[in-house]
Amino acid sequence: EIGDAKSLPWGTDAFTKDGRYDARRVVEETLALLDASMPALVRMETLRRATIYLEESQAGRDALLRALMARVLDAESGGNPSALAWFDAGYAQGCFSQFREQGPNGYAWVRRAAEISGGNAEMEYGCCMLSLMGQRPDFKGHLDKVERGAAKNPLLARNLESLKKLYPPVLKYFEEREKGMGSGKGKE
Repeated sequence: EIGDAKSLPWGTDAFTKDGRYDARRVVEETLALLDASMPALVRMETLRRATIYLEESQAGRDALLRALMARVLDAESGGNPSALAWFDAGYAQGCFSQFREQGPNGYAWVRRAAEISGGNAEMEYGCCMLSLMGQRPDFKGHLDKVERGAAKNPLLARNLESLKKLYPPVLKYFEEREKGMGSGKGKE
C-alpha cells in the first residue's frame, strides 16, 4: 500500500498493468519518480511496478539497474554514501532476481541502505521483503524493527498487516513470539 503517493500508473490489482501506459517510458519515469522526497515504501512499489512493466525487456531492466548503480557510485565516490541510492539499486535487483537473473538478490545493498539511514523502519521492511524472497532466516530481526517503526507509521503498519496475511512465515513468527511472551519466555 502506498496511499495517495505518486508512482507509475497501475491497473486494478497487484499484478495488473495499466494497459494505456507506454512501457517504453518506464526507465525514464521511474528514475524521475525516485527523488529524495519519496518514502521507501513508495520506492518499493514503484520499483516493483517497473519490474513488472519490464518483465519482457532485459535491455530495460539493464538500463534501469545501470542508472541506479550509477547513483550509488556517484554518491560513494563523492564520499557521501546515499541510503536512498543503495536502497533503490538493491530493491530493483531484488525484484529483478524474481526473474531468475544472475547476481545477488539485492538484500545486502538494501541492508547497507538501512544501516546508512540509521535503521529507517521502511528500509528494514525492504530488507524483510528481500529476506523472504531469498528465503533467508534473518527476516525475523528485520520484522522486529519494522514492528517498532509501524507503531509511529500508519502506512507501514498497514503493510505489515498485509505481509502477515501474504507470507505464512511472518504470521507464524508473530504467533510463536506471542506464545513465548505469554509464558514468560521470549522478548523482554
